[in-house]
Order: sequence, then structure tokens, then C-alpha cells
Amino acid sequence: MEHSAKVKLTQLLQRHGLLLATTAVGLSLGFGRPAEDMLPFPWSRISSVMGWVYFAAWSASFYPQVFHNYRRKSVEGFSLDFAILNPIGFLAYTTFNAAMLYSTGIRKAYSKHYHGRPAVHLNDLVFAAHAFALSSITLAQCQLYGKRSPWAGASQPCRILLCATMAATLLYIVAILFGIWKSALSWLTFLYFLSYVKLVITLSKYAPQVALNYRTQSTKGFSIGTALYDFTGGLLSIAQQVLDGVLMQDFSAVTGAPVKFGLGLISLFYDIIFMVQHFILYPAGQKDEQQEDGNLQLQDSQTTREQASLLPQHASDAP
Repeated sequence: MEHSAKVKLTQLLQRHGLLLATTAVGLSLGFGRPAEDMLPFPWSRISSVMGWVYFAAWSASFYPQVFHNYRRKSVEGFSLDFAILNPIGFLAYTTFNAAMLYSTGIRKAYSKHYHGRPAVHLNDLVFAAHAFALSSITLAQCQLYGKRSPWAGASQPCRILLCATMAATLLYIVAILFGIWKSALSWLTFLYFLSYVKLVITLSKYAPQVALNYRTQSTKGFSIGTALYDFTGGLLSIAQQVLDGVLMQDFSAVTGAPVKFGLGLISLFYDIIFMVQHFILYPAGQKDEQQEDGNLQLQDSQTTREQASLLPQHASDAP
């Protein structure tokens, strides 16, 4: 009876552990950290909770795919274009958030231009840096488990977008350093350029996975948990910005950081497509995934029993 209870608890944690951890982290940080002093109570606390729960949900969205690839020891059915573009986009977004939060010069330039403070919070930076790390791990898995390198398997549009992004970034930096077109180009505008790089990559990265699911008539290689957590994060991100804007009667936070708002909208749009593909259009792939998960759990169970059989059964058996 005790063994059965342990097995059930283990299965519960395997299935819902990430959800429980996400909820716990979001609520703990939302209630534990100081709330924004610009909003009246209790809305300041509600905004704080929404911000940290969206951070936790968006951060958690990267783990299902990593676990999925690791358990299958394969990235078949997972878009290499998505894997390549994701770290580049989050590197740009991390740079944007870090400078907006901690660069005195950038914050002064922003205040002069928009007459307010950047709508960037600590949770935005932590999320972006964490996302860059996890998406880099996913890219490394494509190299480890894939039949060929990610770059060799990338589509031509993906390569063109990547090369164009790198070239434009270098040209922008050179132009600022040499004082070319000083009236229009500055480090603040460069940060906005990076934020739009992130927006363009986000617009581009999901489409190859949608197309791959359509071609294979399956979502077997794509973890639906990614879309579910991403949808939750996008919804709360938009809700927090709208709430802050309504309470402050000032939507410059949205117009001053349009990428954050745009990311939420794009996430919702594509996540709905993924959920329709997974749960409605291609249910056969869902069944194959469940069967594969069952086989993996059976293998894990057999391995555990084999390891247990090698252990001493009684104290007298021990040397």
C-alpha cells in the first residue's frame, strides 16, 4: 500500500510538478517582493503578482521541450529554424532589458524622449536571460540528438534572416561609433532596434513549426506544454500592461516598450494555432506521443526494479 502511494505521488509530480512549481514561484515572488509604488493598493500588489506569475509561466514554457527532447533522445518533429532563431532573439531581448534597467544614460535618454520611466521590470530581465539559457540548451540538444547540425538543417529563409540580422546589427553599431547620422541614431535607438529584432524573430520562428506540424500531420516532436505555458504568460503579460496603463491613465508604458506588448499578442496567436493542431486537427499524433511516454515510463520502471533487485534485501545481506 505504501509503495502504491509512492508510485502515485511520483506520477503526480512527473505530470504536474512543473505546474505546481510555476504557480508557487509566481505567487511567492508576487507577494514576497515589494510592489510598484506608482500604483495604489491593492492594485499594486495585483500587478506585481500578475507580473511574476507571467514571468514564471513564460520561463516554465521552455522546460517541456527540453524534457521532451531528452526523454526521446531525438529532435525529430521539432523545427530546427525555431531552435536556431530562439537564442538569437532572446540575446537581443536580454540586452534591451538589461540596458533599460541599469544604464543611467539610457534611462535619462528615455525619460527625455518619453517623459516617463521605461516599462521594464526586473522580472522582464530575469525572464529574458533565463529564456536565452534554456533556448541555447534546446539548440545544443538539436546538435546532440539530430541527424545533422542545426545550421545544415536550417531552411534558406532562416539563414537569410540570421545573416541579415547580424549584418544590420554590426552596421548600426559602426554608424553610432563613427557618429554617422547622429540626429537619428543613438544607443537608445539601437536598443529599440534590438527589441524589434526580437519581435521579427518571434514573428518568424513559430511559422516553421506550424508548417512542420502540417506537413507531418502530427505534433509528436513538439511539446504542447510549451504552448500552454506560453499562452498563460502572454495573456498575463498583456493584462498587466493594460492594468497598469488604466490605473495610471498613461499608456506610454505600452507605446514606449511596444515589443513587450507585441510579444504577448504574437504568443497568443501562435499558441492557439498549436493547441488547435495538437488537440483537434492531429489527435493521432497526440495518441502516439502518449503511447511513447507510456513506453518510456515502463522502461524507467523496469530500470528502477532492476536496480532495486541488486540492493541488499535484509540487513544480514550487507557486508
